[in-house]
Amino acid sequence: MSGKLSGKVAIITGGAGGLGKGIVERFKNDGADVILADFVEEVGKKTAEELK
Repeated sequence: MSGKLSGKVAIITGGAGGLGKGIVERFKNDGADVILADFVEEVGKKTAEELK
């Protein structure tokens, strides 16, 4: 974790897969608190659990 985004909050829509998931992972690794939103609820929940 680099901490570049430490103390920041990001809301990522479409964050359960593809490009959105990559952005969620990157922001989280850079220290941001991330809110993941996705139309497909079950996939969104699965992705959120993977990233905890």
